[in-house]
Amino acid sequence: MLPLFPHGGTSLLAVHWSAVLGQVGASKLAGPKRQQAAALQSACGAFNPASVFVAARNRALVAAIGPRCENFIMKIALSGKGGVGKTTLTALMARQAAARGHPVLVIDADPNPNLHLALGFPSAPPALVGMKDLIEERLGSLEGFFRLNPRVDDIPERFSFEDHGVRLLVMGSISQGGGGCACPQSAFLRNLLQHVMLERSEWVFMDCEAGLEHLGRATARGADALLIVVEPSQSSLETAHRIQHLAADIGLSRLFVVGNKVRDPEERELIEQGMSDLKVLACLPESLALRRASRCGMAVQDPDLLAAVGSILDAIEARSVT
Repeated sequence: MLPLFPHGGTSLLAVHWSAVLGQVGASKLAGPKRQQAAALQSACGAFNPASVFVAARNRALVAAIGPRCENFIMKIALSGKGGVGKTTLTALMARQAAARGHPVLVIDADPNPNLHLALGFPSAPPALVGMKDLIEERLGSLEGFFRLNPRVDDIPERFSFEDHGVRLLVMGSISQGGGGCACPQSAFLRNLLQHVMLERSEWVFMDCEAGLEHLGRATARGADALLIVVEPSQSSLETAHRIQHLAADIGLSRLFVVGNKVRDPEERELIEQGMSDLKVLACLPESLALRRASRCGMAVQDPDLLAAVGSILDAIEARSVT
């Protein structure tokens, strides 16, 4: 069999390219991508058009290499009402995934980016949306007609910061237009996210705002799951349901709930009943240690909280999130 992904997972890049290019067979791919697709086809049987969807992608991976794969890739988006702790959860999951040996890219797509603080980075990388010269270079123009498929494959390495196996990339907030904006900055960021979610062979954790503005249909196709972070309050539950509807609008159906700041069984029950149509992966406890760590800019040392976050990763690594 041909060489697979360098991090130990099978090469599913051909499957992703099939989704991007709207093709369904290895015979239509060229060069290395065709060889990779052929290797996957040989291992898993006939090339299945449905494999462009992530659940089938992971089943193909398991069929190809079975339990020997400990470094398969997962791409997770997190969203929720402001203040529920999604940024903290993103950072904790990223750190634990890196500690387990996974290559990790974290994307801060919140309009108020502060993920670097939760990760313990001394500073944040520059927000990509503010790099007008770069965007103009890649798109050819910032006004009128511009290139819709700019080169973006070098962006994560060039404009991210890395610390202890975690690479951080900051999108930034688009100050004009709305979720459907066709402005150059939006086109650039969407192309970048499609590249990250569909082509790169690393774990991705994406901290999104509640409106999911940066996600589109093509990007959502590459997401293994959207984790909706909920605290035990009616306002948080209402926001979670709005996110659920927005996710359906872009074709993202693999939705799961993570409860946060849960102090007792009654609050856990409130979340489970309020989000009864979705699977609750875990409920994270209210943590005074986390508050102290946040004030001091230090890594959190709370065994109960870290164990709960670990259980989410365990579910993902067990391939139950499909």
